[in-house]
Amino acid sequence: MILLDSTINMVEIMEVFKIIFFHELKILFKSRGRIFANILYFFIFSAIFQILSQNFDQNSHSQLFIINTLIALLTSIIAINNNFLEKDFRDGTLEQIIIDCQNLEIFVMAKCFANWLSSSFFIALFASVILEISNFEILNFGQFFLVLILNSLSLNFLLALCGSLSMLGGLSSMISIVAIPLSLPILIITSATINENYALNIQILIALTILIIVISSFACAKIIKIANN
Repeated sequence: MILLDSTINMVEIMEVFKIIFFHELKILFKSRGRIFANILYFFIFSAIFQILSQNFDQNSHSQLFIINTLIALLTSIIAINNNFLEKDFRDGTLEQIIIDCQNLEIFVMAKCFANWLSSSFFIALFASVILEISNFEILNFGQFFLVLILNSLSLNFLLALCGSLSMLGGLSSMISIVAIPLSLPILIITSATINENYALNIQILIALTILIIVISSFACAKIIKIANN
């Protein structure tokens, strides 16, 4: 009986997640300009980086490409998560969510995954394609893509947590200052995964990503409750 109740609860949670996730995606994809701008930003950023690194040693081009990709992802995610949830807070959407959704963590997860899929996912995909075309001797397409997926997911949830502080008032301008130092461990482990022991470091990166998703979701939910009291 307990197992049946747990299964039913899990199904209900997944249904709520799916509804919120696709609703957020629908809203995000209505503003296609934002998505294309994000992808275009990555290509412009990459092009500038390539121009500036033309006189560097050919052997360092692969490392410069990694740095370029990670910085482009980080700055893009900071921009996306600036003032995270503040609009929903201002227009009363969060008050309605608190009433209708018992698990605010599910709402936060769904919104973060929707934000990530509409932006960082495409950057990770295109960066992996560029890696494959360029024949850099780093990782294969699948390995590099997985690393960027985990990196962008963990950063997205972490910076969403930083951005949610804007609901508490007067802290939106502090997100970059708070976010960048907090992002350093993720960036260091990501770099180590790409350059050193992939098999070991990818496991660390997976564990870190799961931990950040869980902690950030619960922390964001707590901030929502505090801000609406």
